[in-house]
Amino acid sequence: MGLFDHLKKHTPLTPEERRQRSNSIIKKMGVVCCEDLWTTAPSSETQLKSLDEICKRAIACLISAQLACSIGQGEAYDNARAMALEALTQYNVAAEELLPKEKKLFYENQFTKQDVIDIAWEYEIYWTLIWALKLISNKELDPPVKICNCEKASAILFSTSDTYSFFKSICHLRSTDAILDMADLYYRYHWACMEKKLKPEVNIGKLQPEVVLERRRGLEWLICAEKDWFALPLNA
Repeated sequence: MGLFDHLKKHTPLTPEERRQRSNSIIKKMGVVCCEDLWTTAPSSETQLKSLDEICKRAIACLISAQLACSIGQGEAYDNARAMALEALTQYNVAAEELLPKEKKLFYENQFTKQDVIDIAWEYEIYWTLIWALKLISNKELDPPVKICNCEKASAILFSTSDTYSFFKSICHLRSTDAILDMADLYYRYHWACMEKKLKPEVNIGKLQPEVVLERRRGLEWLICAEKDWFALPLNA
C-alpha cells in the first residue's frame, strides 16, 4: 500500500497510524528509523495556510530563488534585480509579501553570500508548495533523492500563466491529511539525515539531506502559523 492509498478510500489516518505508516516506508527504504519520534497533530487541529497565501508565497519564492541563482552565477546585479522586480509586479506580489531574507536581495543590497545560498535553495521549498497545489505529483516530491527539476519548476509558473489570477485558477489545494502525511514522512527523513551527521555509519540510502531539509521547511510552513519559514525551528 502506498503512502496516500488511504486517502483514496476516504479514511484519514490518526497521528499514530500516520507515524506507523511513515516508519514502515522508511524501514523498507533501508533508512535509519526512530520509531518513537513525536506524532504530527491530527487534521482536526491543523489549520493550513490559505490557497491565496500559498500561491503568493510560491511565486515570490520562485522569483527570489531565480534572482539568487543569477547573483550566484555572477550576472550583473542591477539587470537581474530589474527582471525579478518586473516579474513580481507582473504576478501582483507586493514588497511586503516577501520574507525578510528575500527583501535583502531586492531592496537592501546588504545580503551575504549565505543569504544568496539560502534563497537559491528556495527552489526546493517552491517544489513542495506546487506539490501542495497539485501542480506536480506525489512521485515528483517523494522520495527526496535528487534536487528538483528547476527548468520544470520555472515553466510551471511562467509557461502556464502570465497573471496571478490565472496561476491561482489552475491551483487546487491538497487535503490537510495529504499534507500531514507528507510532512510526517519528511520529519522522519530529516531525523535520519541529522542522525547521519552524528553517526556517519548509519544508513540514509539515497536521501539528499539538503533537499530533505528545504522540502520539510515548506511542508512545516504549510501547517503552522509562522509566516517566515526561515524562522521555523527544524532541529526536532
